[in-house]
Amino acid sequence: AAPYFRAASAWFTWFWGNNRYGKVLVTPDGGCYDGLTATGMNINQGAESVIAYLLAHLALGQTDRHVSPQSPSR
Repeated sequence: AAPYFRAASAWFTWFWGNNRYGKVLVTPDGGCYDGLTATGMNINQGAESVIAYLLAHLALGQTDRHVSPQSPSR
């Protein structure tokens, strides 16, 4: 499971600027822009984008507590 967690964590950074434009898609209020286009960022904030970000955040948080070899035992 650790390789999948590392891959998912790397992909998660896309939301935080590790993308072709270096743009952070997460908004200060917890929203998420819709994505990137050929010319830049799509500043719409549809429910699907927000849900995708929040589910990824939750899944990685849950995985980090239970699977990640770097996390301390609880």
